[in-house]
Amino acid sequence: MFDTGQLIDSIASVSIVWSGLIVAGTGHGDGVLRDSDEWFSWPGQFCATMYPDPGVMACWYAYSPATEGAFAAASVFDGLFTNSWDFLRDGEGTVRISIVPIIVLGGICVIPPQGALDEAKLVIDYVTAVESLTWGRLKTLFK
Repeated sequence: MFDTGQLIDSIASVSIVWSGLIVAGTGHGDGVLRDSDEWFSWPGQFCATMYPDPGVMACWYAYSPATEGAFAAASVFDGLFTNSWDFLRDGEGTVRISIVPIIVLGGICVIPPQGALDEAKLVIDYVTAVESLTWGRLKTLFK
């Protein structure tokens, strides 16, 4: 969960800057597209998701690079069935992060990929309202 501590008027974009380690899993050929005796490395990647209000069929998602080993990257959130960041206008939200296997044709994932995050920072490009004050109002505030 996060809280910016202020209301947000307009959001241009949201991204996540993260680093960590991904250990590939193990796949086995399905006997159709790959030989059934073939064992191979099954890559994975981290997926960060944010959902608007419960019951809304939409989400925002960002993926880390599909890699094996250490990574450091910045990933922009893309909307699925939505293009509105209105649910973050109160400055609060929840990001869920999980590791997911990459889709591999002709294989069966026997041991899923694993990983650990060292750091994850949310970057919100937004605008807040600025109250226009007269000189008299400013003097009253600071008396």
